[in-house]
Amino acid sequence: MDKQQHKAPRLLRVLILIAIVITCFLTFGFYRVPEAAAVAAHLNSTSTEQGFKIKYESDTRAQLIAPDVNYIRLYFQPRSIPKNVRIQVSDVNNQSSQHFDADTLETWSYSTAYFKGDTVIVDTVTESVMNLLKGVRVETDRDAKFLRTEAEEAPGVIVGPDDRVHSENPATARMEPIGCTGWLTSAGVGLSAGHCFCQNVEKGICQNPKPITTQQILQFDVPPSLPDGTEQPPPAKDQFPIDMGSIKFAEVGFDNGRDWAVFRIKPNTDGTSVFASRQAFFQLVKTAPAPEKGTYITVTGYGVDDKPPGTKGGNNAASQTEQEALGQILEVIDKENPSRRIFYYDADSSGGDSGGPLHLPGSLIAIGIHDGGYTNCKPPNCNYATGIANENLLNAIGALAPGDKAKFIDARSPSWVGEPNGTILQPYRTIEEALTQNILPQDLDIVAGYYAGRGLTINKASAKSATIYAVAGNVTIGPVPRPLPLGK
Repeated sequence: MDKQQHKAPRLLRVLILIAIVITCFLTFGFYRVPEAAAVAAHLNSTSTEQGFKIKYESDTRAQLIAPDVNYIRLYFQPRSIPKNVRIQVSDVNNQSSQHFDADTLETWSYSTAYFKGDTVIVDTVTESVMNLLKGVRVETDRDAKFLRTEAEEAPGVIVGPDDRVHSENPATARMEPIGCTGWLTSAGVGLSAGHCFCQNVEKGICQNPKPITTQQILQFDVPPSLPDGTEQPPPAKDQFPIDMGSIKFAEVGFDNGRDWAVFRIKPNTDGTSVFASRQAFFQLVKTAPAPEKGTYITVTGYGVDDKPPGTKGGNNAASQTEQEALGQILEVIDKENPSRRIFYYDADSSGGDSGGPLHLPGSLIAIGIHDGGYTNCKPPNCNYATGIANENLLNAIGALAPGDKAKFIDARSPSWVGEPNGTILQPYRTIEEALTQNILPQDLDIVAGYYAGRGLTINKASAKSATIYAVAGNVTIGPVPRPLPLGK
């Protein structure tokens, strides 16, 4: 009995000593499990509710793997992003990458561009990657059918044989994830169809006047789709986020000349503006008089292509890549009222082309916004567009363009658009012309190009005060270089 009494205090002393030693190790760092090892032990290859896996290679690097998908886009949780964050997101081959800080992440609505393949790598130098990836969501091609209603709401029609051909227009883009077409304008803003941004379209009418909230991306120079039609993203540098807070769009009524949307476009994560990157845009014109029946036009867009020659259907590598179709105007509604003008034509289109430019063949001169297909034409099927001179659309463009009720100057404005008056559709062609109209003080939006080749003098008589904005690219005021740069 006495021996047992002696053993109990001895055992207690041993246990206390062990506890003290462990406490010292943990407190003073005599032994610490490396963070990378702790991460690996905690969550080395964890499946998430969305069906993708996160593989932590270290405390600052992780792979996100979504097996058997063809592209990936990440959505971070804002609460997981510290102010000093630095992140790189790239594909496994490092052929496409993005660099984020807190500001650029906010610009992208805490999402990334789209990356090819089923794996992306996330690197950070300022924060535990595990903390950054808390609550991360993944968008893949499997989600496309849930995110795209455009093809169902306003499908275009193929009029006779499908005459669409591959094109490489530098001013048009695929809009993801909604699956429409967007394009750049001389006013320094983007255009598309209104129904592309509506939260709920029923029978051609927008039931919710507030625009969609999911961050939309403009993708330029998109590569061919996979043989089954699954689209492939371009490099991250060719993807630009739409300013979702800037969107203005019509309350949508198909086939009534008021299906349009206008928006600003933010830089890519390199800080490059879309106009500096593309160096191209469509000029907006009001044809006077209206084009007659039989006038040739072109529709450019990123429509679905499901019937390639020699096959029995099924989407193909041209699906949702840039294509154009040549056709003729069949009818013009409200020829004398440009604000309500609708164009009907036989150029082919399909779901995904909505929002694309209706333009003069072989040019970057747009006269309308392609909206969709119509089945009551003569012949029975045709496509239609909202005329660019819609008064509400022009007011929205003016509200989003730089400056306060600015006057426009465009050296390349066609001579046949009418007498210059400083509007978007009839801009002045020279700065001198604008100054002689005694419009100052007045903001001036100058479209990209070369001006004042003979020299320019501004004095008290010609200018009281003005703010000059370069829209849609670089503006050079001074002697025109010889020879002109290619494409100028």
